[in-house]
Amino acid sequence: MHAYPAVSSDPDARSGGRDKDIVDKRKAWREQEQQLIEKWNSAAQRYRDIMARIAREDPFAAPDGPSEEIMSQAAAVRAEIEALRKKVARLKAEFNSGKRY
Repeated sequence: MHAYPAVSSDPDARSGGRDKDIVDKRKAWREQEQQLIEKWNSAAQRYRDIMARIAREDPFAAPDGPSEEIMSQAAAVRAEIEALRKKVARLKAEFNSGKRY
């Protein structure tokens, strides 16, 4: 006599918890995307603020143009925005290839 395994009518039990794993992944992805948006908005605001400071500086006060401090801050924010741009591109590639959602 053969013993057959019991079959459950519970869809979560049959899928082995795959649905829960998918929901958890989607939740993590949404949180990751929200954090990226917040970082992007923060960096963009800092960049706008720095560019406004550069525009307010008196071009005749310093013969070399804006101060070195402001220019280094602007370069740092541009580098941050470029890194965030790369993250966005990576997430977009994952989405388009079907690895996300």
